[in-house]
Order: sequence, then C-alpha cells, then structure tokens
Amino acid sequence: MKAAYILSNAVQVGDIPDPVPGKGNRCPNLVYECVGMPGIFQQIVKSVAFGARIVMGGCCMQPEELLVFSAQMKCLNVQFALGEEPSDMEQALRAIADGTVDVTPWLGTRIGLNGVGQSLEQMSDPRSP
Repeated sequence: MKAAYILSNAVQVGDIPDPVPGKGNRCPNLVYECVGMPGIFQQIVKSVAFGARIVMGGCCMQPEELLVFSAQMKCLNVQFALGEEPSDMEQALRAIADGTVDVTPWLGTRIGLNGVGQSLEQMSDPRSP
C-alpha cells in the first residue's frame, strides 16, 4: 500500500511527520508541498520512501539547502510547479464547454468532511482506479 501526504499547513520545519501517522506508519511515496518555507524540502527528502515523488508547489523566496546525495540514494522524482498558464486554463475550459472533453468519467462521489479520511485511504490503494 502506498501513502500520500499533502503538506499545506506546516508552520515550522519539524511539522512534517516521519512516517505519516494514521497510514500504518508508512513513509509517503507522494508529497505535494504547498508551504514554501526554507528547510521543508530537505525534511521531505528525509521523510519520503524510496522512489517517491515530490511536487514542490510552494514558493520559497529564500535560499533552500538540499543534500543532493540523500535524494539520489532514494532515487526521488522531484517536480517544481508554480501553476498553470492562463492560456492552458482557457483551452481546457473551452474543450469542456464545447464537448471535446467529456468530464463525466472524472466525477466521483460527493463526500462530506467526515468522509475525507476514508476516501484518501481508498485512493492510496494500488488497486484503485
């Protein structure tokens, strides 16, 4: 089983769980970083599983230190992202509006806040669609 973690509310570097509580004490293999604080990147590298993917979406406007060797030894995949271009959004919305792209298969079940934990657990199952 895989574990995913979305990092969006850390207030200091030590806030990143290692391993993720409530997920069988597994290390995450997918992390979306949305904080953008110095020191977070290296701690994520330290806490993820071998072969994990890290998506750096937070905007850190200060120098960030990374021990590259630790990321190499885990064969990590790091993607830096900031957001989409306005033209990408326009093209996507136009394709949906004119019926070129049918989004009905993308729609899932509506859940309340109480169902989020169970839904995340189901999505982390490798047999999930």
